[in-house]
Amino acid sequence: MANLLKIKTIAKAKRVRLDELAEAVGLSRGGLLYIMKNNSIKVETLEKIAIYLKIPVSTFFEEGKAMHVSGSNIAVVNNGNQSIGESQELEMLRKEIEECRKENELLRKIIDLYERGEKKQSK
Repeated sequence: MANLLKIKTIAKAKRVRLDELAEAVGLSRGGLLYIMKNNSIKVETLEKIAIYLKIPVSTFFEEGKAMHVSGSNIAVVNNGNQSIGESQELEMLRKEIEECRKENELLRKIIDLYERGEKKQSK
């Protein structure tokens, strides 16, 4: 069974307001609170919430496991081992890091071209 109260904890850790989250997934704030209170949600809505919060859907189903929230990082631990949900989270973060590296490389090239132009103008 899902634990939808985790939505509030995770959103807070990621500095996402509940009204912002609700709007992003097509709900009112009251509708989101109702879902959490009654622990009942459509699969599609839960998937939208997970995507918006950048977490695996499985996070909401992992009962009896410790959930450590630190800043925007969420780790679900089961007997000290990495869970499947955390593996998916890590893969997503690796892809984001790679995208940032590519963007950083492009920006360095732009700066280099700009600096070359500045040197030519000063001569």
